[in-house]
Amino acid sequence: MMADSEKMSRLRKIAITQKIEESERQLIVGETTQGKSALVEGRFVSHRIGNEVTIHGCQSTELQNSNVVSMAPASVIITILLNGELEFAYDDLEFYLQPNSVDRITIVNLTRPANFRRRITKGNHVTKLNIMMSNQWMLNRTNGQCKVSQFIRGHKNSIQLPLTNEFSRLVNQALDLHKADSFNEKIALESLAIQLIETAFSYLEETEIEQPNTAEKTTNITSVEDLICYIEANLSEPLSTNELATKFAMSSSNMQRKFKQQVGITLNGYIRKRRLEVAKQHLERGLVSVTEAAYEAGYNHPANFTNAFKKAYGVSPLAVTNAN
Repeated sequence: MMADSEKMSRLRKIAITQKIEESERQLIVGETTQGKSALVEGRFVSHRIGNEVTIHGCQSTELQNSNVVSMAPASVIITILLNGELEFAYDDLEFYLQPNSVDRITIVNLTRPANFRRRITKGNHVTKLNIMMSNQWMLNRTNGQCKVSQFIRGHKNSIQLPLTNEFSRLVNQALDLHKADSFNEKIALESLAIQLIETAFSYLEETEIEQPNTAEKTTNITSVEDLICYIEANLSEPLSTNELATKFAMSSSNMQRKFKQQVGITLNGYIRKRRLEVAKQHLERGLVSVTEAAYEAGYNHPANFTNAFKKAYGVSPLAVTNAN
């Protein structure tokens, strides 16, 4: 275990990330205390099968030390590491996968959203793939009696598996489809994901399920990282700075100063940015109208929402809706 002082020094920079594509060069860019800065560079795979299964992977190099925080939805998540180091956590359930580890595959079940943390380390070369499945997608494929049914009933149940040649072969084939545009390429990528899911869960019958301690942590939430995680879990709720300060036992001015110092953006700016991003995702998927998206993002007048949206993304929300 690393010393507490080393942990704290590596946690100082907290990033809000987005992906930028430049031909073959793709970047994960974060808003840090120095403004927008490239955190990860490489080749990325990102594909969604309806609203039920998502596939994310990369062959990448991490460019600077950072700690990314977000919310993981209720889901079953498979993480497969081929190369590099991977340090991440769901609430207090922590994983550290290394090249010399036998077990470089994790399967985690979340019956409710959890705080997700991922450490990025300068110079770390990572090859990995994540597959996320909705709980309902899993439930529809179980009979209620099998070990998979048992696994998906428990929040933060997890197992770790050895990396085999079969896993490596399937992951490499999936990563080779990072530019999947045609019908056949997308179907091939989806087929590989299903094969990986089948292969991973075939181990479940002979693998012990790790069940977390049911005693939840009750420590006071004081870090900016935990503040971000709370905001992410409550974006649809009113989030006034005074209420947040009271909840986190801090003065409003100290909380906002600490947030700006560590994240590089104001607290209210972060909340507005994330609500706009969620509204954009919902518009792209055809889940809401422009008016509904405006209210969802906290704007009382759609015109104000449209102006903020165009400033952030360069297009109107109506153009995003019409493109689908």
